[in-house]
This record gives sequence, C-alpha cells and structure tokens, in this order.
Amino acid sequence: MRQIDSNTSDTLTVTREWETVPDATSQYQLVNRDAYRTFFSQGEEQVGVATGGGPFTLTDTTKDWQPDELVGRYVRIVEGTGSFLMNQFGLRITANSSHTLTIDGEWNWWEGPPDSTSRYVIVEHTRFDFPRKVHGNGGSEAPSFRCVREILMDTQLMNWNSECQTQLNGIRTTLEEALGLPEGSPPIRLPVLFTKMLVGEQDKATAYIPHAVNLQAINGKLLLPEPYGPRDDTDGDLFKAAAVSALTNGGIAQERVQFIDDWDWDHVAGGEVHCGTNVQRGMPEGNWW
Repeated sequence: MRQIDSNTSDTLTVTREWETVPDATSQYQLVNRDAYRTFFSQGEEQVGVATGGGPFTLTDTTKDWQPDELVGRYVRIVEGTGSFLMNQFGLRITANSSHTLTIDGEWNWWEGPPDSTSRYVIVEHTRFDFPRKVHGNGGSEAPSFRCVREILMDTQLMNWNSECQTQLNGIRTTLEEALGLPEGSPPIRLPVLFTKMLVGEQDKATAYIPHAVNLQAINGKLLLPEPYGPRDDTDGDLFKAAAVSALTNGGIAQERVQFIDDWDWDHVAGGEVHCGTNVQRGMPEGNWW
C-alpha cells in the first residue's frame, strides 16, 4: 500500500519504493482521499501509510513532523495490519519524532505492530463513546472517530441501514396516504445512519450519528444535533450541508436552522435534542401539517 506523490498520463509516482517492483502481472486499486475523511472528529486530519512500528509506536518515514507537534491527538489504523481486532478505537499520541508516533497503549496483540500495509488516520479532536475500559486507554473514554471507507465496507452496518430505509419508505407512504399528501411532498428526508441495538429479543435501530430528525422546534427555530459527519476541503460538514439543503428545499428558511452539540449529554445515551429537552406548547390552529 502506497500513497501517490504525483502522476503523469500513464505513470504513478509513490512516496516510497515498492518492496517488489510492479510488472505486467500486478493489479492495483486507486482509493480517493475522501474515503479516509472521518466521522466524529474536529480539526486537522492526516492520512498516511506506515513503514513499520513497534508495540507502542508507528513509523512513517515519508513524514517530517515537528517534534511532539501531534501530542494529544489520536491515531487509528483503518486498513491493513492493526485494523482488525482490538484497535477498533483510536489511541492517544503521547510523543512524536520527525517520523515516529508513540501511543498511549499497545497495538493489538492479535495482529502485531504496524507494517507497510497499515493505513492510519490522525485527528486533532474526537468525540468519545461512554467511558469504558478500552485496550490501551487505561479505562478512559473510547475515541469514536471512524473513516468513510471503514463505514462503507462495514457490510453489517450497510445492510442494516438498507433494512431501516425499507421500513422508513413504508412509513412515509403510510403518512402520505393518511394525510392526503401528494407524492414527493413532506415529510422532508434528512440524512442519518443507524446502528443495531438488541432490545429484549428484538433488533432495534438507534442513531449511529446524531439524528437530525430528532430535532426540537422552538420560537421559530429548528434545533438539530451537530452530526459530526465527514468534512470537505473547506471544513464543511457534509451531513450538516445535506440537512440544511433538504430543509430549505422543503420551504424552511436557512436562518431558522441551528445546530447544537448534544453528543455528551444525549446522543451517547441513545437520544438527541428532542429527547433531552422540554418545550411548553400551545395548540396550533387548523391542520398542523
């Protein structure tokens, strides 16, 4: 696995030498940088491919970091050696040299330390799951960030979201018929990903990212949870932009839409803004819809 440094019309130049020089039998796959943008993070992101490492280190000889500039950030191996078992959570960086990271904990023992197949992502800030004992984090909170490619390649998660979408399509049809709405009219579709939660003996859906539909309407404003979706080159949240676009296309003025951070006080507990707030309301006149 290598990162591309430059290219011509028919030749790729990579950041370091191949261990085996490609020939006419070699097959390759190109993966866009956008595939490694992260959910549930903030600030600067870095992506790279390790050249090696030890139980508590990751080395990338193509880098030229300033000493300890990455201390306090989090690193996660998202592909290759180190991405399979216990390192499903990121690890905090405690020191770095020009090309080596030292982490707060040990890479998972099952696969061994990073090697030239290990693609990693570094984030400046991350959201956290509930406090739990996590390998390498000494019982601290579990960093939540994951990259787009990991999520798209998570077959169980993608299949579950397909099932959820089928259910939502049926609910939408029922609402349209019951309310006498023309096809394609409200309800407005807002973006969300679901994950599976076992309740008793049944599988139930709960929001994987902060759920835009579980919003609160108050004083003419719509308060939506900050989604912490992947960001574009201008640092714009793609899920937030999609939600704003859907709402404005549905006739809601953009100045009425406001995002608030409910991650720590509601999302990780299984709720969102609507669940964690109370609003005193008057009865609307006429058909509310």
